[in-house]
Amino acid sequence: CGNGTKCDQWSPCCSEHGFCGKDYQFCGLACQPQGSYGENSCLKPPQCDSTTYTFNDPSRLVNRESFKGDYRKVDWAVTGKYEVKNGELIIRMPKGSGGGRITSTRYVNYGKITVVMKVARSAGVVSSFITMSDVKDELDWEWVGGEPQIAQTNYYSKGHIIYTHGTKVPIGSDASVDFHEYTIDWSPGRVVWLIDGKIVRTLTKADVEKAGENEFPDTASRIEIGLWDGGIGAVGTKEWAGGSIDWSKAPEGGFSVIVKSVKVECTGPPT
Repeated sequence: CGNGTKCDQWSPCCSEHGFCGKDYQFCGLACQPQGSYGENSCLKPPQCDSTTYTFNDPSRLVNRESFKGDYRKVDWAVTGKYEVKNGELIIRMPKGSGGGRITSTRYVNYGKITVVMKVARSAGVVSSFITMSDVKDELDWEWVGGEPQIAQTNYYSKGHIIYTHGTKVPIGSDASVDFHEYTIDWSPGRVVWLIDGKIVRTLTKADVEKAGENEFPDTASRIEIGLWDGGIGAVGTKEWAGGSIDWSKAPEGGFSVIVKSVKVECTGPPT
């Protein structure tokens, strides 16, 4: 499903990965309305909650396949390997796994999101903190492991890929060694990216429209944090990520992102 193909009425919901079904794994988190049978086939996203998420209670995270929609008891659905240690979340990417991530069980419909984290270090490894909507509006923080002192910002609207929207910004230290605060401050008229409270990029809807584009993210979105293997992607992605990963240099057989906290300040209407 998706890309112009819709699900039928017996399996009405189009999942994140383009398969039709009727239970929560299809109709809940990341259900794609464009590929689903009807406009109301996907369940309504849970509303934003202004809070600071920490990782002292491991029961607030569950594997993605086990999450059945109880967002009052579960804050994060996890894809891949992870560990909670000393109040910090370690998202792991063992060799051959392709990556790992956490996905918020609530959606943000405009707000300020601040993540305190360390990223992975190695050419080919991409660490990320993004917002992603069910119609593929996206706001990005990304780090290419071969350049751990540089962060990259980007945005996409409705899944439309434009390669000129990204920017690189200096962090001030090695982001794989030091914790930093990374913020996405998103409102109907503009997006601001900040590092440790300092503005490093501002995008306004007016600027986007002046450029003749209708490319401003404006739909309720999940928060996703993790890492992935850019070295196994398409040629352009592999080149951007720094080439193939040298797994012989992987600490403990893999790479990881460490997350200390996620602060969400909701500013938009309930999702």
